[in-house]
Amino acid sequence: METKPVLLVDAFADEVMGGVPIAVVPDEITRSQLRAVASELGTSGAVAPTQGGDHDLVYVACDETRGLAERNETQRLVERNEAQTLAERNEIQTFVDGAVAGCTALAEREVIELGEQTMLVVDTDGGEREVSVHINSDRHVAVTLADHEVTEASISLERLAPALGVDVAALEDVATELPVGRTDAFGGTLFVPVTFLSHLTSSSPDRETLTAVLEETDTARVCAFTFDTLGQRTHVHARVFDPSAPGCERAASGVAIAGAGRYFTQYGAFDAETAQVRVECGYVLDRPGTVVATLGQTPEVGGTGLTVLDGTITVPEERDDDIVML
Repeated sequence: METKPVLLVDAFADEVMGGVPIAVVPDEITRSQLRAVASELGTSGAVAPTQGGDHDLVYVACDETRGLAERNETQRLVERNEAQTLAERNEIQTFVDGAVAGCTALAEREVIELGEQTMLVVDTDGGEREVSVHINSDRHVAVTLADHEVTEASISLERLAPALGVDVAALEDVATELPVGRTDAFGGTLFVPVTFLSHLTSSSPDRETLTAVLEETDTARVCAFTFDTLGQRTHVHARVFDPSAPGCERAASGVAIAGAGRYFTQYGAFDAETAQVRVECGYVLDRPGTVVATLGQTPEVGGTGLTVLDGTITVPEERDDDIVML
C-alpha cells in the first residue's frame, strides 16, 4: 500500500470551508491515482506538481456527476442523466479553481516557485490543455485564458425569470442599461444582471426550466449578478447556476467570472480607470469566496486558497505497469 500527503484547499475562500474545495497532493503521483484522490475526497479534481517535463503542475478533473445527492433512486438517476447531458457540451470548467488552490498550497510549501507557472489540465476523457498561471508575492494566483467574444443573448426576460426563480421586475429595471449576454467559451455562459441583492439571494432556480433555457441559448451555466454587494471592497455579487452541479449551483466558477469580466468590458459596466473587479460569491451556499477578474480583451481570473486539511491518504496501486509517472 502506498501513502501520500494530501491537502484539501478551498479556492477563492474568504474563510475556512468557503469557496471551492480542491484536493492537492504535494508529491509524485500518477494521473489515475490523482483522480482517485479527488473522487475519494469528493472534489471536482486534484492538483499535483510534475516531475520534470514541460509543466510545473497538473490538474486532473474528476467526474462531478458522482457527487449528486441521492434523495431516492429515481431522482438520483434523473439528475445524473441531466448532468451528463449538459456535460456533453460543457468543456472542463473547474481548472481555474484547481490552479488557485494548487498554486497557493504548493507555493506555501515551496514545492513550486512564485512567478510564472505552466499547468497541464487533463479532463475526464484524457484530453489535455495547457494554461499559464502567475503566482504573486502575496500568493494571489492569476490564470490567463484565451480571449472570447461576448454577445447579446436572444432570450426574453419573461422566459428567463422563472428559470432563475425571480420576478420579471427583478430583471427589467437593470435590463434597460445592461442586456442579457452570452459567451461560447467553456461550454457557454449566460450573463444575467439582477437589480438588487435581495432579488438575487432569494432566487431559487427551477432545474428543469433552467436546463431548457440553457439548451435554447446553447450555454452550460448562468452567471447572475448584481452591483448591490455585501462587502465594501467588492464590486459585484454573483451566483453561478449550473444544473450539472449538486444543488444546481456552484459556490464559485473561475471561467464564469472570467467571462463576466469580458461582459463588463464589452458593455462598459465600469469606468476606464477600473482595471479589475472583485466578485463575491458562494454566500447562499454558506461557502463565501472572492474571485478577481480583469477588465479588458484578455481574460485573467484568480484568487487565493486556504488549506483546511493536511494529512495523508492511501492511494490504489497502478493496474497498468505502462502508466508513466507524472
